Amino acid sequence: MTYIKNAQSNLSVGIAFTLLIGAYAWGKLKVNHQLKDAGNQYINQSEWKNPGIGFETVSVAELPKVLKENYPNPVKNFYHFDAITTNVLKGDKHFP
Repeated sequence: MTYIKNAQSNLSVGIAFTLLIGAYAWGKLKVNHQLKDAGNQYINQSEWKNPGIGFETVSVAELPKVLKENYPNPVKNFYHFDAITTNVLKGDKHFP
């Protein structure tokens, strides 16, 4: 009888794990489904002379806008994210 309970428990865990992995894979596959021309989406990356200066995904703020203005056919639209954080200080209190 304990063998049956152990088998049922292991089967339940196996099915739950399989469903969890399936849901994760399904979510990954559906990410680009809503994007128009997902194969033509690009990210500008920077190669800094000094690696400590910034992240590779950070570039000049005006670059996407200038690319769209100068190359309207290949660049249909752009998205720019300002990854700047704001720290507020008041006296000795810090609010990052």
